[in-house]
Amino acid sequence: MYAPLDNIPRYAVPILPWVMALIAAAIWPRRSRAAGRPRSTDQRLIEAANAAYHEAEAELYDAAHPEILWCERAHWEAFAARHLPGERQAVTILDVAAGTGFVGAVLAPRLRAGDRYIATDISSEMLEKLRGSLSAASFQVETAVAPADRLPMADSCADVVVINSA
Repeated sequence: MYAPLDNIPRYAVPILPWVMALIAAAIWPRRSRAAGRPRSTDQRLIEAANAAYHEAEAELYDAAHPEILWCERAHWEAFAARHLPGERQAVTILDVAAGTGFVGAVLAPRLRAGDRYIATDISSEMLEKLRGSLSAASFQVETAVAPADRLPMADSCADVVVINSA
């Protein structure tokens, strides 16, 4: 499978289980509503549940999700090689739903003093892990707790916007 915009090979895992899970997820709500069970569509409740899950999961997130680390690493390394060449002006990268900072860690060897890496996530605990893993970075690391649909920054704040596994 290839990403539609950059033509970089992305996944080395069978996609059938994921497709089956998506189909099941699409069918399940219809059955539960048909059975008379209420389903919440309160965005605040969904967001709070998502934040609570990721707060609790932050410490062990990387160990619990190795597929993110091995499936996506080659993509982000190729992305960095292509879009963060050696000779360039300083860049600002916005990582939306950054989690524990996987993308930032992969991009870090290509970033240098003068570059800014802004990471947002719904979980402050995830961002704490990110800050710890990038504490020795030569570039500026900033974080903001925010859901992906309500970022606390101007639309033109970044040169590059990345999102992975969100």
